[in-house]
Amino acid sequence: MALNIHFYCRPSRTNKRGLATIEMAVSLDGAKGRQYIPMDLKVKPADFEQLYNSKKDNYIKEYTDSVEVKVREIVAQMNKRNIPLTTQNLITYYKQGGFNKICTLDELFAEYIEIKNEEYESGKITKITYNRYELCKKRFYEYCGFKGNENVAAVNIGHWKTFEAALRKKHKVSYVAGFLKKIKSIFKYAFETGRIDRLPFVGTKIERGKSVITWLDEKTDLKKIEDKVFESERLEKTKDVFLFQCYTGLAYADMRALNKSDYKQGPDKYWFIKGTRQKTGREFYCVLINDAVNILKKYDFELPVISYPKYNQYIKEVCSLCGIEIHASTHLARRTCACNLLNSGVDIEVVAKMLGDTPEMIRQHYAVLFDKSVLNAVTKYDGERLKKQIEEIFGMDDKNA
Repeated sequence: MALNIHFYCRPSRTNKRGLATIEMAVSLDGAKGRQYIPMDLKVKPADFEQLYNSKKDNYIKEYTDSVEVKVREIVAQMNKRNIPLTTQNLITYYKQGGFNKICTLDELFAEYIEIKNEEYESGKITKITYNRYELCKKRFYEYCGFKGNENVAAVNIGHWKTFEAALRKKHKVSYVAGFLKKIKSIFKYAFETGRIDRLPFVGTKIERGKSVITWLDEKTDLKKIEDKVFESERLEKTKDVFLFQCYTGLAYADMRALNKSDYKQGPDKYWFIKGTRQKTGREFYCVLINDAVNILKKYDFELPVISYPKYNQYIKEVCSLCGIEIHASTHLARRTCACNLLNSGVDIEVVAKMLGDTPEMIRQHYAVLFDKSVLNAVTKYDGERLKKQIEEIFGMDDKNA
């Protein structure tokens, strides 16, 4: 791929003193358009034109020649390191002073997280995903003993193993995999932008494992919670909110964001919620069964949702007092809703729309439930009613919704 370099000093960009910044225009064969990089030297455009085109040596020619030599050295290094030769990469390396500048961990994470912030602001990723990168940095520093002023090139495979081992002690497989994937992408970016000349985690594999699906059966475990009356107002409210999640499949963040105006009634007077998941940005359409509506009416359609840590703590207490030995959390409610619907014969497409997931995601997460004998065993649930109402919601215009 041929590299084309030209220098300009545009009269249209002169300041009050009649000086304009010299610009280097870079283009590659096959790439669209030119990229302009401002230099650190200002001259009069007429003087630049005369000296740049002169056959005699002068300070302008010496300056532009030195810049071009530096650029071509960077290109040679990029080819040597098998780094993609793109105009943007070339500009990045030039601005950072080539390949010899030391980049600290703080600088790397700050630059990468800023890119993720721009993706969040443009709607490409959610706020939750963006926050995970911030948390990933914090955990990486904490578990590996970094302060942030270390050279990125000092990171090696040992740090990966330390980070992975510390994560596995505290978190489930899928959670660990998410953080490892993020760290890998950050250091891949460091390599592609010339911060490091080798990938520190080559050969590592991210084990996602097979999650064991646990849920509360509606005829046994869920019934125990429904029948239990707590003297403590704190636990009674927690029980109601948790049951509401079990009936609707709403994620904690989406449930907490609800207000009275989000609960709507259809033509047949059934209640439903139509919204967008904060985590994925996907729409969900949740039809409320009578038990869920009764809980809402109890609190005048303002659920007493508390902070995430306390809510999870109280859920564990509720399940324990009901004699349910299970790893209890807010996500257990979402799994409970999905599993009970699927086991009762509700179509995968309906479950996916209620939870704000795709049918493919439902199949992937709940594949253990898709035995035909299980799906066809029970057809008396509310599957057909839910499906019909979901279709009615899709058919409603914004005015009716």
